[in-house]
Amino acid sequence: LILLDSGEENYKVLFQLMAHDLNIPLSDELLQGEGNAILTEDKMPDIMSHVDDVRDVSVTTYLPLVHATSQAALSKRKCCAVVCRLLWSSKGHLVDHPNVRLQIRGVLTRLLHDVDGGVRQTTVQTLLFIISTLDHTHLNFVGDVTHERLDPTLGWLITLAQRLLTDPVADLRSKSVLLATEVAAMLPKGASNIESYLLQCKILPITSRTAEDKNAIVRQALALHLPRLIAALSPHWVGVLLDVIIALLGDDDHIVKIGVLVTLVDLEPTLLDTILPLILKLVSDEAAGVRCALARTAGQLLVHCHRGDNKDLQGHMDATLLPLIQRLLHDDDAQVTSAALRAVSDATSYSKMRADGGPSAKAILTEKHVLRLLPTLRHLTTNPIWRVRSSAVEIVPTLLECTYKLDVRVEIAQLCISLLNDKVDCVRTMAAEALCGGKCAQSPIVESSQHELADFEWIDLVVLPHLKACSQSQDYRQRLLSFKIIRALFRHSDNLLSNQINTLPKLRQAIIGILQTLTTDPVANVRLNIGRILCNCAQHFDAAEHATLTCMLEDLLALETAKTDGGDRDVRLFTHKARVYIQNLYSQNYEKEETDQEIRKDSSKIDRT
Repeated sequence: LILLDSGEENYKVLFQLMAHDLNIPLSDELLQGEGNAILTEDKMPDIMSHVDDVRDVSVTTYLPLVHATSQAALSKRKCCAVVCRLLWSSKGHLVDHPNVRLQIRGVLTRLLHDVDGGVRQTTVQTLLFIISTLDHTHLNFVGDVTHERLDPTLGWLITLAQRLLTDPVADLRSKSVLLATEVAAMLPKGASNIESYLLQCKILPITSRTAEDKNAIVRQALALHLPRLIAALSPHWVGVLLDVIIALLGDDDHIVKIGVLVTLVDLEPTLLDTILPLILKLVSDEAAGVRCALARTAGQLLVHCHRGDNKDLQGHMDATLLPLIQRLLHDDDAQVTSAALRAVSDATSYSKMRADGGPSAKAILTEKHVLRLLPTLRHLTTNPIWRVRSSAVEIVPTLLECTYKLDVRVEIAQLCISLLNDKVDCVRTMAAEALCGGKCAQSPIVESSQHELADFEWIDLVVLPHLKACSQSQDYRQRLLSFKIIRALFRHSDNLLSNQINTLPKLRQAIIGILQTLTTDPVANVRLNIGRILCNCAQHFDAAEHATLTCMLEDLLALETAKTDGGDRDVRLFTHKARVYIQNLYSQNYEKEETDQEIRKDSSKIDRT
């Protein structure tokens, strides 16, 4: 008390003495509350060298200090909330001292009714710390029922959360939702305990009153914590919260609507009939952020309906969700359009996930759905914003995975083909990547003749003709694009380019022929890319093809050297590097063949023996 009377600078000394007496670490979590910069360990004065190593001090010794500071001046009342936090953090969190807990709870209740907002703010931080120390994982359940009593501190915290709803400071009113959410997370999950049920009944009015608060900060806090609250409460309470969700969807604040859209994915499928008509109104919302969140939610709801294996839910996909995504794809804002495209891609990619290591699930989007989306995507490829055009073709490989019919896949590929001549290099590169990523996903060649036919048809009838067209174009940028197509083709089709596939030497021979044609290109940047791409992709060719490539590079090097001033220096550099790399590959393959022959000879000797 003498330290407190001598000035606020000595509060730090008091906290350090208390931590020493109670044998607890003095951390920022204990001392530094929200907006409270008076307490950091690195600013503590070094006084502990003057204190005895052993002090037999009981927790109850500090109770008079707690009561005295709770009724003192403003600064001391703030100090009192921190002192309570320090006492609660002592060994066992006062579980063996129920009388001390009871007195601390009484003091904190009085502080939460303090006239000063700073005192109430510090008290709320202490309450949140107390919640973090509670633990109910030790409760024993028989079925869904536990006969052990819950900590009475939980009920007290709910009562204080209700008190915060009447606080004049909006930021403190928003903390009532946080307190209620933290308490709900502490309650036994799925238990039929009557205490837990009654506490959940007290939490629901807090959400209702918060949703009606006039200050947007409070409603934003509710929207932020609503997903956690729904996950923490028992499933039968979600239907009761439906009115709160509906109210937040119609809120004037865009942050509230963005937050509540995230919660819709966790709702029961039976509630979608009520929710879907409401979210359709958000398509014309003024805030682009709301429409972006709506696009993400629509994509997640596609997965949600697909996972339900219910005809009514499947009907929502065709009747509501796909038309909703199509409308968002036509949005004037590029961010909204990109979000809608990403939603389609993410929803389709979900079908590739394997829950238990078994075969992948049935595709979410069928050929019928893809054909419905194609006119919208075709419109996006003409969008004046290049990022939208790039996003439109970015999802092409994802759409191609929904079908193996060549006519449908060719129609999808037109999205890429139309952008191979785009004026922006990033768009042309993305179109080339998407065009070469058209292999049927999760369908190795050796497993399915149906997918095998689709893959070979795709390369022979779609990719290869456009590769040749790019290499023969009068525009040097198209000839440079042919290298990107080759690189993407090797990267996306490693299993297609192995020597085990008899039909694919034709593809490799076609690539070699294209590279030979480009050796005489008048643009040096085109010629040097021959060496660069072979440095990355030469390992995909066999020994005979390596010999052909070596001759081609030697001819290119001779032609370049014979030019005036020795030709282009970069062309000679990359050509030489590619030739050395291929020669090393050839030597490695030759040594490997000799080793294999020796192993076979040794094996035959052993067999004869």
